[in-house]
Amino acid sequence: MKNRRIVAALLLIAILCVGVGYAALSDTINFTGKITYETSLQLVWNNFQDAAGVTTAHSGEGTDAFTVSIDTSEWSTNEPKTFTVDVKNPTDFNASNVQVTTPADAPANYTIRTAISADTIAAGGSATVTVTITMNSYPSADLEEEPFTFQVTAG
Repeated sequence: MKNRRIVAALLLIAILCVGVGYAALSDTINFTGKITYETSLQLVWNNFQDAAGVTTAHSGEGTDAFTVSIDTSEWSTNEPKTFTVDVKNPTDFNASNVQVTTPADAPANYTIRTAISADTIAAGGSATVTVTITMNSYPSADLEEEPFTFQVTAG
């Protein structure tokens, strides 16, 4: 029983040595298989374009998340407020399947619509994101500003 294991191990080592020796002499090793690679590029916000009466503050230029605070005291219900932000691809690779993530924690009394000018952004290129926020009803809390955070990703 023990001799069979030793013989089997020596046989496997011999086969392996023959394969490595052949590869060394022929300078070629062929492997077959499948490689899967998925990436998620993070894009950055750039050049916020304020629309009159829309924002009281914004932050996030040059980062992957962008927060805008809208003055609710100057805002009527069912009145859409629209602003645009450029999104830059700072990487050396094309960014495809570009999407804008709307705030998951946005209050229910707002409708948020986003549009991006291109679903692919070339390396070093940019696209324009248009955001339209409509206040369907006044917030229940006495808020002077309502913050919204957006993120743009590509994969």
